[in-house]
Amino acid sequence: MGITIQDILKNIEGFYKRYYLNLLIRGLLLSSGLLISWFIVVNTAEFLGNFNGVVRFMIYYGTISLALLVLGFWVVIPTLKLLKIKEGLSQEDCAIFIGNHYKNIGDKLLNTIQLSLDREKNELNKAALDQKINQIAGYDFSGAVQFRKNKKWLPYFVIPFGVLFTLIVLSPDLIIKSSKRIIEYGIPYHEMAPFDFVFESDEYWVKEGQDVLVKVDFKGDQLPEQSSIVLSDRYYRMQGSGLGKFIYKIRNVKNDMEFRIKAGKYFSKVVPIKVYPQPKVESLQLILNYPDYLNKRLDTIEVIDKVEVPEGTALKWRIETSKTESVMFLEDSNSQFQRYSPGNFEFNLKPIKDLNYRIVLENELLNDTSTVRKISVLKDAFPRINCEMVKDSLSPNLFYFSGRIEDDHGFSSLFAEIKHGGSKDLVYLNVDNKAMIQSFSYLVNGRDFIEEDLEVTFTVRDNDQPNGLKKSSSRAYLLKGFNPDLEEQLRGEKLESLKSDLEKSGTRGNELNKELNELRKELISERSMDWEEVEKIKEWMKEQQKLNEEIQSLNELKEEVEKISDEEVSKELSDEAKALEELMEEILDQDMIEMLEKLEELLEKMDKDGALDSMEQIQAESDELEEMLERTLELYKQLEFEYELEKTINKLEELAEKQEELSEETNDTEGKDQDGLNNEFDQLREKMKELDQMNKDLQNPNDFGQDEENAEKIDEAQDKASQNLNQGKDKKANDNQKDASDSMKEMADKMGNSLNAMRAQQNMEDLNALRELQENLLRMSFDQEDIIKSVQGAKKSDPALSQAMDQQNQLVRSSKIVKDSLIALGMRQPMLDQTINKEIRAVELSMKEAIEYSEEGRNDMTMRSQRKALTSINNLAVMLDEVINQLQQQMAQSMPSKANCMKPGQGKGSKPSMQEMKKMQQQLNKKMGEMQKQLEKGNKGKPGEKGNGMNEDLAKAAAQQAKIRSEIRRMSEELMKEGNLNDGGQLKKLAEIMEKNEEDIINKQISRETMKRQQEIMNRLLQAENAEREREMKKERESETGINKKTIEDQALEEFLRRKQEEIENLRRVPLQLNEYYKDKSGTYLQDINK
Repeated sequence: MGITIQDILKNIEGFYKRYYLNLLIRGLLLSSGLLISWFIVVNTAEFLGNFNGVVRFMIYYGTISLALLVLGFWVVIPTLKLLKIKEGLSQEDCAIFIGNHYKNIGDKLLNTIQLSLDREKNELNKAALDQKINQIAGYDFSGAVQFRKNKKWLPYFVIPFGVLFTLIVLSPDLIIKSSKRIIEYGIPYHEMAPFDFVFESDEYWVKEGQDVLVKVDFKGDQLPEQSSIVLSDRYYRMQGSGLGKFIYKIRNVKNDMEFRIKAGKYFSKVVPIKVYPQPKVESLQLILNYPDYLNKRLDTIEVIDKVEVPEGTALKWRIETSKTESVMFLEDSNSQFQRYSPGNFEFNLKPIKDLNYRIVLENELLNDTSTVRKISVLKDAFPRINCEMVKDSLSPNLFYFSGRIEDDHGFSSLFAEIKHGGSKDLVYLNVDNKAMIQSFSYLVNGRDFIEEDLEVTFTVRDNDQPNGLKKSSSRAYLLKGFNPDLEEQLRGEKLESLKSDLEKSGTRGNELNKELNELRKELISERSMDWEEVEKIKEWMKEQQKLNEEIQSLNELKEEVEKISDEEVSKELSDEAKALEELMEEILDQDMIEMLEKLEELLEKMDKDGALDSMEQIQAESDELEEMLERTLELYKQLEFEYELEKTINKLEELAEKQEELSEETNDTEGKDQDGLNNEFDQLREKMKELDQMNKDLQNPNDFGQDEENAEKIDEAQDKASQNLNQGKDKKANDNQKDASDSMKEMADKMGNSLNAMRAQQNMEDLNALRELQENLLRMSFDQEDIIKSVQGAKKSDPALSQAMDQQNQLVRSSKIVKDSLIALGMRQPMLDQTINKEIRAVELSMKEAIEYSEEGRNDMTMRSQRKALTSINNLAVMLDEVINQLQQQMAQSMPSKANCMKPGQGKGSKPSMQEMKKMQQQLNKKMGEMQKQLEKGNKGKPGEKGNGMNEDLAKAAAQQAKIRSEIRRMSEELMKEGNLNDGGQLKKLAEIMEKNEEDIINKQISRETMKRQQEIMNRLLQAENAEREREMKKERESETGINKKTIEDQALEEFLRRKQEEIENLRRVPLQLNEYYKDKSGTYLQDINK
């Protein structure tokens, strides 16, 4: 069979494959040789050059790029064409290549292929094709490609490969290490060290938060002397632990990390440290649910090593964790916490005894055990009670108990158990059930248990409901009931001691005052202060300070006075006690301490003049304090006498009632009951003897005698009553008891009347003394004004000046008499305010200053001091006027009821008395004085103001003056109708003067003349008030006609009124040619003595 075109094409296909296979073999030889040569070159260069990471990076990626390029061109492309993935030689190209190789074929093969592709298939073309096929038949086209020609490329592969093999055998590090360093271009490599780094481990594992101890051992011929560890690019020096050995501790490792060791210029490999996840407690709380009876809310606390909880408390642990899978509770038996959310666990327990426990946290790799913790279960303890008793030294029958109770959880009750006379009382005290510690107090009044033995015990119970209430008790206190005699005895001893101490303090004060006077004289004689003088004064100040502290004991005496004023005593006694309280308060409020402090400051500054002035003030204050102390003690003795006397009278009245009741029960009475009353009366007689002695101890004893006659009758009647009762003679005993009762009542009445008469007589004497003093002060005021007039304008050589100073000296002596009289009067009259004594001292001091200034020729200062003296005299007269008024009111209130007749105006309702008119006029005078000052300053009121401006005030004043004038005119008309033309006419003139002042007020012209008329109005009102009183007294005398029997009080009142009327008549005989000021004072005095 002949060759066809298909056979030719298959032969060409064989050539095509052989051709590209040959190219692939050649490419492999060339690319391999080239890459091996490049590999040898770069490894050798890196080995020798020890390149850094950048160069190794460029070599690494340059090698990859070169390999891709070479292999792509010489291997990949021929392979793709061989597999016809990529287009290769066409049939024509193959024909040309084959024709070139076989010269006999030439272009015959190309023509054959072209003819086979011709579409016109005529016979001519077919014959030509067959001819061409026959001409090239018998040739193997693949022979055109000869593989043996590749031998010339074989050295390019064999030589590099041989070199590589030789290097691997002889110096493997050059190839292996260099290649590794190039591949690991990101890892810093350094020059190879002449020694080896030897680690305990190539990798460290540690628990989170623990420390890692890195140890490195250098091996080699040359060993480094120092080494450092590299952590996060920071170098830390390692500590040597031997030849070629170093250590370093990495603390608190929390995360994975790496390190290297540097010795000289050489570095070790990188060593990793791996961290185990450590189970960790983020929060651990303990919730305490207390037993109900404790009334406590849930409590949440942070868990500590030891927790104390009350018995019966339910506990709940709540723990928040991280990196934890489970939590265990380890005690006697192991228990597991319950997970209620990721990482959160809880555990419940109600302990009945103390326990030790641990909490263990676990995860996949580790478990962490906490320290041993303890729960202490507190048993409910017994309550505790401490108590003590204090007795009042002045009231021995009062027993004060105070104490403290304690419990761990509170109380249910606290009570006092009082056993007496075979019975028992329980008194429950208030207690706060929730307070763990609290105080209590209780007062046992022995007066509630007359002469009985007492046993007092305090008991407290806790609130331990689960185990039952537990109780504790104080010790038993054995007491004695009320003993009146003992109480009175102790009180008396205490008061006597206080009075004695205060008397000694007064004596000591007098001595210190004399010492101060001597020190002052010495200091005046010295040119300047020296250390020795200062020390003497300081020593005196220490003694004075001690005296001040001793005087504070007056507080205890003041408490006794307060008790008297608080008791149910007579109004007179209560008023005396209150006045004495005020006086004692003045003593206790003395400024002595501040004065001493000021003196001490002046001594520190060595200020002689200032110290002398301060010492003078202290001396004056000391004099006053001494007088006040003496006066206070004397007034207290008088008060104590009257108080005990009133008590005795009351006791006598009570005894009379008991005796009367006993007489009505004679048939059932035993002799011992009467004997008891006999003993009580005997004690009362002893008390009367003590009262008599108390009266004698006063500086001015009272005119008060003992009713011995009635006392003997009572003794006799009581003795007979006892005898008759013992003999069974009840009727006679009854008569004796009635006689004793009647005598007791009569004796009590006499003592009461005698007390009232004594007070009336004393008040009368004091009133007369005050009037005499007021008269002396008026005369002194007139004389002082005359002296001022004579001194005014006088020259130093004027004989009138010398005569005036003689008169001034006489007034100084008169002021001393007044002062002594006031001091003596103050010893028995508490109404005299201490300000009065200060004012009379001011009078005396101002007069002495006037004399001294006159001797120095300082006439202006002389007159200034004289005016000060005149002001003080006038002030003193006004003060005495107020005291007289108060004393008169007190006497009027203490009069018997029949003397308290209807006062003028009483019962008429709308008609005021003259005294009320006077008070209204006094208020108006005061208001007009204020308005006069405002008018002088130009304050005429602002338009539009209501109630605050001057216009409204003036209108009110005018209206008030008109009202008083209208009432005076009405009284004048009534008196004239009654035929009293004199008094009625005086009131009519008074109304006319008021009308003039009313016009001045309306016209806003309140001048000095207006104020003078106001003074005249007051004088006339006083005269009118006196006249009104005379009329009322006349009516009272007429109404009392026919009363034959007069009491002591009546006789005293009549004597008082008689003397008063005489004084009024005498004073009215004094000529009225006085200036306005003294007319006013004279009128005021007449007004006061008419009250």
